[in-house]
Amino acid sequence: MLLVDTKVELKYKNGGVTWIGIRCKQIKKFKATTTSKYSFPVAENLLHQQFQTTVSNQVWVSDLTYIPTEEGWLYCAAHKDLFNGEIVGYALGPRITIVDPENETAC
Repeated sequence: MLLVDTKVELKYKNGGVTWIGIRCKQIKKFKATTTSKYSFPVAENLLHQQFQTTVSNQVWVSDLTYIPTEEGWLYCAAHKDLFNGEIVGYALGPRITIVDPENETAC
């Protein structure tokens, strides 16, 4: 994979722009660290790509993302109602694991 170095010099000549000093920087290729070979059950596909609904609170979808901060990663999980597109719930936290609020242990 190649990335273009951010230091680019411009030379203006006769009203035109000439790009000089563009260099590529070699970085390590992305290496996947997860595996899809696991024995955990996979949830059944109940929607079958039908994302239209006529009733509120009938179909929710969820997503998980992470946000880089100066203190590390911040994880965000959200639930969205497909009827009106509103976020019906979300959680933010420093870890991706689920914590049982009663005894504060990871599930």
